[in-house]
Amino acid sequence: MVQYNDIIVTINGQIGTIKFNRPKSLNSFNGKLMVETIAAIRELNEHPDTVFTVLTGEGRFFSAGADVRGSGPDSTVEYANDAEKKLAYLERFTPAMELLRSIIDHKKVFVLALNGPGVGGGAAWFTGVADIVLASSSVYLQVPFSALGLVPENGSAINFSQSMGVHRANEFLMFGRKLSVEELQRWGMVNQVFPVESFHESVREYLEEQLSVNDGKSMMETKRLQNESLRAGRMLAVVNSVSALAERLNPRSGHQRYEKENEHCNTFLSFALHTSREYKNIDSLCILQDFKDDWLAESPRMGTIYRNSMVIIAAENAQDFTAGIVGSLHANRERRVASYRQTTCSSNQLKLIGSISLGLGNIDDYKRGPLGLRGWILQEEILSPRIIHCSNARVFWRCVEGRASEMYPDISPFTSDIELYGRHNLFPPCLFPRSKTKMDDTDRKFVSSFGLDWYTDVVNEYANRQLKFAGDRLIAIAGIA
Repeated sequence: MVQYNDIIVTINGQIGTIKFNRPKSLNSFNGKLMVETIAAIRELNEHPDTVFTVLTGEGRFFSAGADVRGSGPDSTVEYANDAEKKLAYLERFTPAMELLRSIIDHKKVFVLALNGPGVGGGAAWFTGVADIVLASSSVYLQVPFSALGLVPENGSAINFSQSMGVHRANEFLMFGRKLSVEELQRWGMVNQVFPVESFHESVREYLEEQLSVNDGKSMMETKRLQNESLRAGRMLAVVNSVSALAERLNPRSGHQRYEKENEHCNTFLSFALHTSREYKNIDSLCILQDFKDDWLAESPRMGTIYRNSMVIIAAENAQDFTAGIVGSLHANRERRVASYRQTTCSSNQLKLIGSISLGLGNIDDYKRGPLGLRGWILQEEILSPRIIHCSNARVFWRCVEGRASEMYPDISPFTSDIELYGRHNLFPPCLFPRSKTKMDDTDRKFVSSFGLDWYTDVVNEYANRQLKFAGDRLIAIAGIA
């Protein structure tokens, strides 16, 4: 059997399994993964003994969809016309088209085993063309096509409408509705749901049970008879959707949202080039709400991500940065334009540029947001070297030196013992600024003398915070200790 890098292929009796193996990237589709998956499907298609071909993923996600890095033509290339640019996009989409064709033409019973959530292509590409769909209890599906100004990919518009009905498919594909595993099963998109803890074992046992009472060749022939008349329509849907997607990615076709997202990414990269770090990594915590097992697996990473970060961007109660200084101002708000100046925090390379202030407010107003009383916010506030809070009124800034906002662009010292002691004891001396808020030796001796008091304050503060799972309270307090 061929050895692969981004997938794992195994054969157990009459069951062949292809497992996406990029868990750190949430099994997103890059070029190598797609090519290897195509090769594995072709290999299993000709295997003399298998009846089922199972497609699943390693880790807690089935797939987060297409890896956006390298998903379009080279931005440095100048194209003679729109037709040439569209052809460049179509060339990039060829592996995805061949992947779908290989599944549509596959002779074996194709089983999609959703081990976790699917987003974008991970939700849309395979569910409608699979013969059997099995899911873990942690599964949900969601697509952002309309939000990004794109179209349903690889024939999913037709496949979903055939599977769940036109109106439900429209709500999912047009409005980006997040479908829970219960809804997917109720709407006929999922055959069986198994516990996430034993999902892969349950899938194998379920398929082995079917093989013990049903003839494999009969099941494969049933598939052929069922899908033969659908083949032409499915392939036409794939071709049409790829063509439509390439048109939408052409700015002259009126598409703006996707280009705007690319512009945001390029802004970050430009910022990275002008800072002293040799590399930049965008890390994030993606914890599945209401799934305690996922919380237990992911929450230990929070401290590491916070402490090792360059800057934490916290969306308090704003959809994005457009609600603050760097976005457009809303006409119905009171505006006060302050002089533009730079207030440099010596603890980092970032500069706070002030300020267009909107109305009146307190420098700590961000704490009144919906997330202000959550338990993990306290951990974020104590451990993060720098935080940008995006509220629906203005942008707030916090670092080891103090805090500021659009309304109050000058850095103000902390007044809370928790913040003051915590930040000056958790971060190395090189981060401390040469400013009036720096602690001298006398201050440090005084601060170190009430370490126990600080710990008591933190415990009391945390005890009043809101928690998703009540059992986390003692775990978190022990972690602070």
